Amino acid sequence: MLTEIDRCLKAHELIKVRLYDIEREERDALCKEICATLECVEVQQIGKLLVLWREKPADAKESAPARRRAPQPKTKKQAAAALERKRRA
Repeated sequence: MLTEIDRCLKAHELIKVRLYDIEREERDALCKEICATLECVEVQQIGKLLVLWREKPADAKESAPARRRAPQPKTKKQAAAALERKRRA
């Protein structure tokens, strides 16, 4: 479970974790253990939902996001308009 939480924190900084079938005292202890092990901060705890935050590593911030492809036209009219835009540019 810790490796998955760590992976999510590296990708998103702020995550929600649901803890099912765990009593309140055990949830508090587990949350403290997670925060200490993964060097993250508990933002909020609402019932069985934990909100955790950890700043992204510097190397993750520097990498450029993947470029997305432009959607393909669905109709002939859209294809013709796309060709016209390319021709004008």
